[in-house]
Amino acid sequence: MDKTARVAKGVCIVKTLVFDGLDINCWQENEYGYKIQFKKIDLLSGEYFGNLGPKTTCFPKTFNCYASTQTELDDIIGKLLRFGTFVLDGISYLNCIISDLGNIKRVLENNEMYTFVLTFDQVDHQ
Repeated sequence: MDKTARVAKGVCIVKTLVFDGLDINCWQENEYGYKIQFKKIDLLSGEYFGNLGPKTTCFPKTFNCYASTQTELDDIIGKLLRFGTFVLDGISYLNCIISDLGNIKRVLENNEMYTFVLTFDQVDHQ
């Protein structure tokens, strides 16, 4: 069965992300956009000088995710502070890092399911 159509414990999996070889269940892409590299300089004349960088980037990317067990959550926590390859929709992005893991909530008190917000960022060199 296609993972995008599978339903687990009442939560529909929209995407399965992969970071550094670890599958992460995501039910909503929370934030998406492009970063433009630029520098704005205030001149003494009161005017502004602008300088644009040579590229744009589609990072950071933020997702609402869930872990079915404490072990799954621990595996994700174990990926903090390391660079790895991030795979989304079959496209691999090198030199990525989990830049934020927050808003961790236990869904039900007697259940091991957790929801959380996960943000990935990318650098050109490490």
